[in-house]
Parts: sequence; structure tokens; C-alpha cells
Amino acid sequence: MDPDTRIGGPQNRFPETRGSILLQLNATDCEIRSRAWDTIASVYWKPLYAYQRFRWKLSNEDAKDLIQGFFQHVVEKDCLTAYDESQASFRTFLRLCFDRYSANEWKSAQRIKRGGAVRMETLDDAVPAAADVEALFHREWIRNVFALSVAELKHQASEAQFEVFSRYDLSDPNLRPTYSQLSEALGLPATTITNHLAAMRRRLRQIVLQKLRELTATDREYRNEARAVLGIEVE
Repeated sequence: MDPDTRIGGPQNRFPETRGSILLQLNATDCEIRSRAWDTIASVYWKPLYAYQRFRWKLSNEDAKDLIQGFFQHVVEKDCLTAYDESQASFRTFLRLCFDRYSANEWKSAQRIKRGGAVRMETLDDAVPAAADVEALFHREWIRNVFALSVAELKHQASEAQFEVFSRYDLSDPNLRPTYSQLSEALGLPATTITNHLAAMRRRLRQIVLQKLRELTATDREYRNEARAVLGIEVE
């Protein structure tokens, strides 16, 4: 790959003011790079965990060890500099990197096993269809983006605002109270319930979009991910 097309290359395509985590991975400041890796790990750990448990049928501990090893590998080998936004979204690129890493780890384990040094279970032969595992990864990634965004929303909102939001928007749809029931339970006017919900939904959308902007390399990828996650068109 032409080095000028890489993230952080001499002719970087991505403006430094954009705030992309992918750009921060190449920062000269170690603290900035560390925060960027922490963000990527927080967003992708759970989706990768669910993905490889479903695909490779690994145990809980083996799954955790594999993911931990993968993140150490991409940091040490600086694998993410090969990302090309024109070929795939970053989340797809990261998943493919994880697939290659997992396959190499499995091959290494098989060589050790044949040598008699270590006994290790092989990957399950009944690997689900590619479309199924891709859909699972996509679904778990969206779920985790929203979970992290809701956690940030809770930190930013007032206790009353988040209580209303939690009881209504985060509740089981089959058990969701009406506005009148929520008003009575919390001792708040119905108009306040309406206003709190509108404010929380608006702020949650802003947080989700902010996270997507941080997690994408270009404006085009950002727009694609906003469409995939929120079903909206953004500028």
C-alpha cells in the first residue's frame, strides 16, 4: 500500500481538527495514543467477544485471552496503519484483522499440539455462515456504541432527567409506563416528562454521533456509519 494513503502518512487525508481516534493512534504524545487505544478497546471488546464466541465456540477464558492477545498484537505491530477507508469501514477492517489473528493463533496452537507440548482444543468445524457472524458483529457493535453512549448520557444528565429517560426509553416496551403513569410515579408534571424525554433523546443522538465521528477516519465513513447506526443522513 502507498504509505501516503495510510493514517498519519506524509499526505494525511484526514484533517487533524476532526478528532478521529484513528488519527490519535499516531500522535507523538504517549498519553493521547493510550487514550485512543482505550477508546477502541472499550468500543470493540464486547462485539469481538460475542463474535468469536459465536464463530469459534471458544470458552469464556479462551475468548478473553484471545481478544487480549489481539489488542496487544495490533498495538505492538502497529497493524491499524494499513487501514484504507476506501476498501471497508474501520469496524470491518478491525474484524478482518481479528479473523487473521485468530486463524494464525489456531495454526500455532495446532503445531504445538502436534508436538505434544500442549493440549489445546481446535476451533469448531461447524463455523456459522459468514453472513451470520458479520450480522452478529454488526449488531453487537451497535449495541455497545449505544451502551457506552447511554453511560455518558447518565453522567451528563440531571438525576431527574435520566430517571425519566431510563424508566421510559430503557424499559421493556411491554412494561413501559404511560406519560401519565410516569408523571404520577415521579411527581412531575406531564409537560416535564415530555421535555425531559425530548432533551435526553436529542442529547443521546448527539453523543452517538460524536462517538461515530471519533471512530471513523473520514467524513464519508462517518456518514455511512450514522446511516447504519441511526438510520439518518448527516452532513
